[in-house]
Formats: sequence, C-alpha cells, structure tokens
Amino acid sequence: MNALEVAQGNELPSILVALLKGVVYREQASQLWRDLLNLQGSARDHLRLLGLELIIDEAEGYAYLRQIEPDAATEDEDVPRLIPRRQLSYPLSLLLVLLRKRLAQHDAQGGETRLVLSREQIVDMMRTFLVVGTNEAKAEEQILRHIAKAEELGFLRTMKEGEDLYEVRRILRAFVNADWLAGLEAAYRDMRSGSTETAPLGFRLARLEVFNWGTFHARVWRIEPGGENALLTGDIGSGKSTLVDALTTLLVPPRKITYNKAAGAEVRERSLYSYVRGEYRSVSNELTGSAQAQSLRGENSYSVILGVFADRVAERNVTVAQVFWSKEGERNPERLYVVSNDRLTITEDFTGFGQDIQRLRKRLRGDPRVALFDSFEEYSVRLRRELGVPHAQALDLFYQTVSMKSVGNLTEFVRRHMLEPDDTDDRIRALIGNFENLNHAHDAVVRARDQIERLAPIAADGERLEAQESYVGALRRAREALAAYFAGHRAGLLERHIEQLEFDKGKWEQQLEGERTRLEELSRRRAELQAAIERQGGGRIREIDATIAQKEIERGRQRKMTRTTGASVARSRLNPASR
Repeated sequence: MNALEVAQGNELPSILVALLKGVVYREQASQLWRDLLNLQGSARDHLRLLGLELIIDEAEGYAYLRQIEPDAATEDEDVPRLIPRRQLSYPLSLLLVLLRKRLAQHDAQGGETRLVLSREQIVDMMRTFLVVGTNEAKAEEQILRHIAKAEELGFLRTMKEGEDLYEVRRILRAFVNADWLAGLEAAYRDMRSGSTETAPLGFRLARLEVFNWGTFHARVWRIEPGGENALLTGDIGSGKSTLVDALTTLLVPPRKITYNKAAGAEVRERSLYSYVRGEYRSVSNELTGSAQAQSLRGENSYSVILGVFADRVAERNVTVAQVFWSKEGERNPERLYVVSNDRLTITEDFTGFGQDIQRLRKRLRGDPRVALFDSFEEYSVRLRRELGVPHAQALDLFYQTVSMKSVGNLTEFVRRHMLEPDDTDDRIRALIGNFENLNHAHDAVVRARDQIERLAPIAADGERLEAQESYVGALRRAREALAAYFAGHRAGLLERHIEQLEFDKGKWEQQLEGERTRLEELSRRRAELQAAIERQGGGRIREIDATIAQKEIERGRQRKMTRTTGASVARSRLNPASR
C-alpha cells in the first residue's frame, strides 16, 4: 500500500460521514471540500453500493446525496431507502418557491454572492399569498414556524450578525429546479380542477378517545374522523350521544352542559357522575319502591376523554384531555385538565399509574409537551389560544349546534348565538334610572369642592400651628435638658480638674520628698561640720563670738551716751573740749 492509498483511506471515511449527515459546503469546510474533489471517484463507488448518488456543484460550492430511484438500482438487489421522501405542506412549498425566485433575481443583479433576507422580508413575502384573517399575530406565528422548518431542512441559515437575518443557501437551486416546479404546478392544477381535494383550513377533529366513559368500559374506544366530515350512526342506546357528550365536555364549561341533549333530553337525566360511574340502567327496590342505578365501575376507577385536533395546512396538532375520578361518598367527580401541542393517546400517556392520580399528575408535569390545569377557566383560555378561537362565544355556538335537531326561528338563533348580545335597551334604561344619582353625585361633588376651598386656609393654618407647636415643644424639651446638660458638663470639668490636682499633688509630694531628703542631707553635713569645728578649737571661737557680742553692746551704749552728752553741750552753748 503506497502513501496515496493510505491518505485516501484516512480521508474517505470523513468525507462519507459528512455527506451522510447533510450538505457539504465549500465555504464551511475548505479542506474537506478539496479532499472530496480529489476522492470523488472512490466516494461515488462506495455510495452507489448504498443506493446513493453523489451530486457535486463545483460552481456553487456544495455537494449532497440523492437517492437512486429503484429503476436505476441493480435488478437483483432491493436497496432500502436511506433518504426519506418529505411531504411538504402548501405554505412551506410556497416559501421555497418565493426564496428560489428571490435567489434568481439576486443572481441576475450580480454583486454580492450571498442572498441575505431579514425575517420581516420573508414574512412580508409569505403574507401576500396566505389567508391571514383577523388574527395577524397567529398568522405571523405560523409563517415563523415555516421559516424554522425551512432552516431545519437546510435551505436557510441564521446569520451570526443577528437572529433576524437569514442566508438563503445555494442548495435551494438544486432542490427547487424546473422539474420540481413543474410537478408542483401540475399538482395545484389538479387541485384546482377537482382531481385532488384541498386540505381544509383551521383545526378539525382528527381523533376522539374515551376510557371508562359511560358504557364505553374497561378499554380505550376511539373514532378517527381524520379532519374530515364524519357521520355517527348506530342503534338507539349504542352510545352516539355518549360520544357527543364526551366531545362537548372537552370544549364547553361544565355549568352550561345538559348531557344527552343530542337524544332530545330536556331534563338532566344524565350527569358527569353517571358517565364516570358507567350507569346503564335503574333497578327498582321492591321493599322501598325507589330506583337504584346500576353502574359498571366503582368509586376507585378513573375516566379519561381525549380529543386530537389537527391543522393540516399549518402542520399543527393540539390535544385536549380531561381526567375524572370520584372520592368516596361524593357525587361531584374531581377533574384534571390537559392541553398539549402534540398528539397524545390515552394508552401511552394516561395509563400505567394504577389508581394514584398524583402519580399521573407528576408524570404529566414532567412532560414538556403538556400543560396541566385545575380549573376549566384556565384550561379554556389555553385551549382557545391553541385552537385559534378568539371568543368563548364560539364554543357556546358549538354547544348549541353540535346536537341541534331543528331550528324554529333562524333569525332568532343567529341573533342569540352568533351575534354579540345587543344590550342597548338595558343600557338606556340604566342611564335613565341613574340620572338622578348622577345629579346628586354632581351636587355632592360641587359641595365638597366648595367645602374644600373654604377649609383649605384653615387646614394650612392648622399645619403651621402644628409646626410651631412642634418647634416650641422641641425648644421646651431642650431647655429642660439644659440643667442636666450643664450638670454633666460641670461634672466632667470637675473630674478633669480633680485629675489635674491629683497629678499636681503627686508631683509636689515627689518634690517634698526630695526636699526632705536634701534637708536630712544638709542636717547631717551641719552636724559633721559642727563636730569638725569642735575638734579644731571651736570653743575658743564661741568665746570670741561672745566677747564680740558684749563689745558690740558696749559700743552701742557708749555711742548713745556720746549723743546725749553732745546734746547737753549744745544746749549749754559750750565749745567742745579739744585734745
């Protein structure tokens, strides 16, 4: 095995897997595209064994697989179909045709190789050719679902620049070609000529199932109109009205239902309880003379009614269901309401939980397709939204017509059940009756307005008085708090002064202690000096000091006598003696 064969052996599986997954684009996988061009011969041989044909458009830059039709396959082999045929709805086919037309116009103009359209542009293209009706929001929602389907099929790709931008893929040229358009034109030509029936618009009953409902006992019973008109026939007592009542129970509020109305019953000879219990006859008690109902089921059983509605044009399915069970001693059965945007069945979705309704409720809550409700009002709102029924009056009309046997006055029937109620007379009478009340109310308003204007200054003065009283009260409280404030302030100052005095006291005590120590030291030195003086003749010094003191005294006495004598001489005018 040479190097080329090894390379081919490594790359060929990746090429085959990519082709089996979908379309291979040159711009998305350039290396894989080059390998595909180099190994296209080997790839064709391998794929032909699977009954597939490799189509490569080098100019547009894409490659895809196409199923080889049976007449092109080998005669001795029955090759299974790996690429299933897809039945496209009218809106989706219309969308592909419009996109193909825009792609052709874009190519004719030249310039940018990619065709990018906004979501709004695609919706506007589709809106021109579809019956929108009065509910534009619902019509746009349906168009968006067709756009998502086209994206799922690979004809559109969401741009990274924004979720509202789509690139029209070039593979659309290979799918919507002249042959495909011719086949589509022939199909719709046959449809218009009557050779093919047009799918009815809107939701229609596709399947009705009942379990333990009336005399339909122990297993699931169903009728499947498939969205077409259906005729329900049977002997008296075969259960025709029972099935009609099941459908009525799914759609009509419980308080408005009269069961067995289809059979002409004018009184409530049947009830929800009798249907859940499966009552089928009454037996007279010979002792009491009263009648007692015989039933097929006990109080531990449960009942289910389920209806599937399909819109074949919009390719949508809606399932509505109700589950009933009775509690011991009660004649009003409990209910569980279910709405789903997918096809459900009683066998697959409402069995296998025994008699525990809570297990069923928990299982259904875990199903993302299902919405559960405990009241008919919430259930009815969701039901009408899913089925596109704008008004609850439409369901009332259904109830009046589903079991209608005759119409006495068509005009009165249309006025009562198909037109909005006309309450003009009642409103006029109400206006006339309330005129006096309106006058009294007006007079009361005028009086109240005058009173408010008169009381406004008083209210303003009252507010100012309240503000002043509040201010004065605050000042009074502040004044009362002054004594305590100053006492506290004085106490704080005294405490700080005491602390300072204590500090000074300690400082002076330290100084006094030092002076005492110094005094003791000086006293000791004096004693030492005195002792030294005594040792060095200190007694003689004391004698001299005493003599000096005596002499000083004597000198003072002599000076005094001299002054006295001088004064006497002066008085006697004598000359003083000379020596």
